[in-house]
Amino acid sequence: MFSLLRGKWGSIIIGSIIGFIALVFVFQGVFSPKATRGLHDAAIAGKVNSDRITLQEFNQAFNRRAEFIKNLAGGKLSEEQLKQFRVRESTFHELVQQRLMIQDAHSKGLEPSDEAIRNEISKLPYFQKDGKFDTITYKQTLQANNYTAGQFEKMIREQLLVEEWVKQFDREVQVSETELKEEFEMAGTQRNVKFVAIPAASEKKGKLSPKETADQALALLKSDKKADAKLNELLKPYGVVVRESGLIGKNIGMIPGIGDDAKVIGAVFGTDPAIKTKPQLFETTGAIIVALVKEEKNPDWKKFDLEKTKLSEQVAGKKKRFLQDSAMKKLIDDAHIDANPDVVGEYVKKEVAGL
Repeated sequence: MFSLLRGKWGSIIIGSIIGFIALVFVFQGVFSPKATRGLHDAAIAGKVNSDRITLQEFNQAFNRRAEFIKNLAGGKLSEEQLKQFRVRESTFHELVQQRLMIQDAHSKGLEPSDEAIRNEISKLPYFQKDGKFDTITYKQTLQANNYTAGQFEKMIREQLLVEEWVKQFDREVQVSETELKEEFEMAGTQRNVKFVAIPAASEKKGKLSPKETADQALALLKSDKKADAKLNELLKPYGVVVRESGLIGKNIGMIPGIGDDAKVIGAVFGTDPAIKTKPQLFETTGAIIVALVKEEKNPDWKKFDLEKTKLSEQVAGKKKRFLQDSAMKKLIDDAHIDANPDVVGEYVKKEVAGL
């Protein structure tokens, strides 16, 4: 059941949630959040309905998240970056979501048995000696990390509750043949778009305005790379160049460098052949786009039966994420959440797709 446990610290991914499991041996925090200095150990970071999030719990989660971001940032992370990335707010948000999953799992009777908890603990390599669970090693490791057996077993119980909360959606998902065909068609319909994107709000640079530059780009944009040099010279005052998206599936819902503008997506993946033979101009919210479909790839229906298993997993995954996100949104909307501003900073209820 602990298939979601990853690496030394572990992470659980639920839709857009990334929550760090409090299983850390031996971990020394690299940050001591300034916002929590001077607060006594009994202070709390907040409450989720009737459940308290302790200062200790918050600081442990904060340190793990900060360390994770620090590693991604090349080993450096300043206090200003912590604020920029809103690490305190996102840490609290993750703890809120974990609490809500546990509370909901409790209410639905998804409690793991004592035997299940013992089995999970016995599998963990931290407590094994010569490949087998060792009681003395278990007690010594917990003691070295300032955990009691009761605290750690509660942690494991809650982790299993979270996993059961996630698994409940498996039973609700069914995938039809029609959905498989739609997914196959969407994924197999691919386009490589050659385009220029001129910032719409730019002031006139050189002799031409953004719109005038785009109008001239219409005549210069070609599939042949040889035409790029002249077009790039035209675009130089605006600091942009001709780009290609590479083959992008219709199921992605956006084009790198262009975005998800409905007019562009509709033209690129639609049935009108115009954009395949002649560049088209689109005025989007942030940019003026001149685009041409350079290459296209369409579904090979001879491979549909061979892809069914993979397609079924993809469609089921999307449907489960939708159900999880919808359920979490409702739990958050219905919850009474209090955050300690001295610890968390400014916190506002957020949907699953938030922080």
